[in-house]
Amino acid sequence: ENLKQEMNRLNIKFPDVVYQQCVIEGASKTGKRWNNPLFLNGNNFLGLKKSFHRPSTAISWDNNFYCSYETWQDCLKDYAMFQAQNCKNINSEEEYYQFLNDLGYSIKSNYVPMLKKIQ
Repeated sequence: ENLKQEMNRLNIKFPDVVYQQCVIEGASKTGKRWNNPLFLNGNNFLGLKKSFHRPSTAISWDNNFYCSYETWQDCLKDYAMFQAQNCKNINSEEEYYQFLNDLGYSIKSNYVPMLKKIQ
């Protein structure tokens, strides 16, 4: 509930889709929710990597450029900045799903179908 409230406060576009991303990206390889080491060790529940082209709230990153944050809220703020830079012309959830797919947000070929299964 706090996550959804924070998304609203930050004016995150398409919060239902972003919540789906949080569930997928925050899960461990076994699928257990909120158990991904990126989240547990670095408050990164969105699988965000270092940005080379915009400001970021990340405090550090690993050898694969996955970011670490002081708080989970900072991770969400970074995602809001990502959206501000990249999503100005996206007007629907379907366009957003297509954007994530085209961007290659995940290396999983079935990422968008996986997202759509999350309630």
